[in-house]
Amino acid sequence: DLAGEYYGLTAEQMATMLLFNPVDVPVFDGKDSPRKSVTWIPGHRFGDGLRGPVTRYRVMAIGKAPGMDEWRARRNFVGQSGRLLRELASELDYDISQWYVTNLVRFLPPDGGKTLNKHHIQDSMCLLAQEIAIVRPEHIILFGSDAVKAMFGKKATLEKFRANVFFMRGIRALG
Repeated sequence: DLAGEYYGLTAEQMATMLLFNPVDVPVFDGKDSPRKSVTWIPGHRFGDGLRGPVTRYRVMAIGKAPGMDEWRARRNFVGQSGRLLRELASELDYDISQWYVTNLVRFLPPDGGKTLNKHHIQDSMCLLAQEIAIVRPEHIILFGSDAVKAMFGKKATLEKFRANVFFMRGIRALG
């Protein structure tokens, strides 16, 4: 158990720390690779970066992983994807400042974010499920094929899911 071994924390304390605090955590990039320390970029409110479950959010946006811009700022959706999202919202006169934004994988992968290893996503899914349960969004918007595949299975494609609404235990997931 990494939580106890490396931080002296219970699993619940570790999950809370990882969900809402930017911290350095050890990850493996493969079966035989050495452990590398990466900076964890937690979810937060889009507009001001406020972290934690301070309110129920109507919309939760889930992307793939932070990029270099996000890593530098320690916030999600500040790079190209975030700029496109802000531009689109501005054109539609839609306020996204109160959205909760997060990623499947909360760290910049060791290769600089070019590809996600299968185990990166698998290892992150339990925290994402916990994060969804805490945030309790009314709607989830998935950005990119990695987010769609993680939520709906490896055979899911953007073509099949784009512009559709799905109901998941009281939450609307928008493809």
